[in-house]
Amino acid sequence: MTVLELLGHGYRVLRWVVLAVLLTVLFLILRPDTPPEVQADAQALANLADKIARLHQPVADQVREFRMNEAELNGWLSSNLDIASASPPPRVTENPSRPAGGQDLTMEEVQSNVRDVKIKIDGDRIHGYVLFELYGKNLSLTLNGHLELRDGYLRLTPTAMKLGSMPIPRATLERAVQQLFDSPDNREQFRVPPEIRDVRVENSSLVIVY
Repeated sequence: MTVLELLGHGYRVLRWVVLAVLLTVLFLILRPDTPPEVQADAQALANLADKIARLHQPVADQVREFRMNEAELNGWLSSNLDIASASPPPRVTENPSRPAGGQDLTMEEVQSNVRDVKIKIDGDRIHGYVLFELYGKNLSLTLNGHLELRDGYLRLTPTAMKLGSMPIPRATLERAVQQLFDSPDNREQFRVPPEIRDVRVENSSLVIVY
């Protein structure tokens, strides 16, 4: 077998390998990840309302902590986020202000296509799960990390992320999260009120210090 024949044979093998890899990646992205099992409590919203009421009561000590456990946090998310799981999904239409051929969606379009949100709290880490619809396909995004307050802005130090069932490389993950939090269009959305001194996750609870 000549060198040219070897090269031709190797090219054909490489072509099929690349195709198999691309199909595997596509399959993993389009296969939603399993949502985390989160704590549920029928009294979660009532307990949360009591905590909020006590928070507004005058006390001698002006510094106070507000703690929200996993069941209360997910109950609050379910009752406050507009998750249209039972309604027909809105169609993504062309936006005249969007460059021709652009694939970026507005924040309103992304929020309107959210189907499920779950937050699991494990020690000092949070595990966020979002199921959303994009161009008629259900996709999931899973993001794990540490939440903190930095210079008046919420920040997330990521430890792992999946798009569908496909893990995202650490370098790509860190770059994507940095762009999310530092983007001029998003940065101010993560600013917290000045009376909040700290936001952290500890002992499987979300803690807000006023």
